[in-house]
Formats: sequence, structure tokens, C-alpha cells
Amino acid sequence: MNSEYRSIADIIPESSKVLDLGCGDGTLLECLRREKKIVGTGIEISPKGVQNSISKGLSVIQGDLEEIIPNYSNNLFDFCILAQTLQELRNSDRVIQEMLRISKFTIIAFNNIVHFRNRLKILFQGKLPQTKELQYDWMNTNIMFLSVKDFEEYCFKKKIIIASKKFFSKDKIIKKWPNLRAKSCIFVINNIVD
Repeated sequence: MNSEYRSIADIIPESSKVLDLGCGDGTLLECLRREKKIVGTGIEISPKGVQNSISKGLSVIQGDLEEIIPNYSNNLFDFCILAQTLQELRNSDRVIQEMLRISKFTIIAFNNIVHFRNRLKILFQGKLPQTKELQYDWMNTNIMFLSVKDFEEYCFKKKIIIASKKFFSKDKIIKKWPNLRAKSCIFVINNIVD
């Protein structure tokens, strides 16, 4: 399991109720069920991802998470996770607001587009880089790119509390200059400040 999933698992206490949005093949949910004894479910749009998750004995709903999450009751989950899916949403603000409504804590993980290596590629090549995290040409994706600073400013504007945050470059934790040095990040946010 990668360091991002390991860090997410470390955040979640045993026996928590968890919803994993864009759960893929269920790797994270399976780990949480095994190690933390969580009660969990996932939402995944990919039929193959759903099939792989169900083959692991996981409860996963197939569909568009943006259409499904408004149907959940307030504070139904302890944790709602959105790992490497935020950048693919049509209305990310609405999804984050729904996540905050249906869970006590929301975990959001994404790749930091402005990592210094990407900045150098843009500087010297004059175009968006293709990397392991950014595999597609601009014309073949509708992925929205964001940075650590973008997300922190969003939380500030929306009066969302950032309970904790971690930054990574591969398996190394980044403590200084995360907007420049981190390849990926995890934010734990909770309910909006009144």
C-alpha cells in the first residue's frame, strides 16, 4: 500500500463509519476493514473498479458520486474520503460541501501540480508535463489541476477548518515549502466555521 493510503489509514480510528468516494478497486477500503475494523462503503463509477471491490467482499455502489452523495443523511459517517478524485469532479465545491455535511471529518488527497519538477518542465518545455500522475494530453482529459496553496485558499474562503495536513514526495514526508516540494498531499477538514 502506498504512503498516501498508509497515512489515511493512520488517521482513521478503529470501528469508524467510512465512505470512500471514487474508491477504485477498493484497496484502501479493504485495508481499513482489515486493519481498523471499519464499517465502510464506497462509490465508484468504473464497472471494473466496482467488480474488483465486490470480489474483495466490499460494499460498493456503482455510479456518479456527484449524483449519489446528496442522498445521504447529515453526519451519517465518521469519515468521508476523496483520494485522487477531486481533480476529476465537475463541481468540486458542491462535493466538498456534501462531504462536510454527511461526515464528521473529510479526508481529501490530491497531487500538487506545482511541484518543483513540474514547474521546471513547464519552464523548459513550455507546456504541461506528462508524468506518472499526469498521464494524459490536455485534449484527452477534463482533469482540473490544483496546488496545495489553491486548496488552502479555498478552505480559507469557505471558512472550512483544516484539522491536519500532510505532504509527500514519493514516500518521504515534506515539512518545508510543501507547495514547491510536495508531489501529493492529504488534508483532513471538518465542518464549516459559523
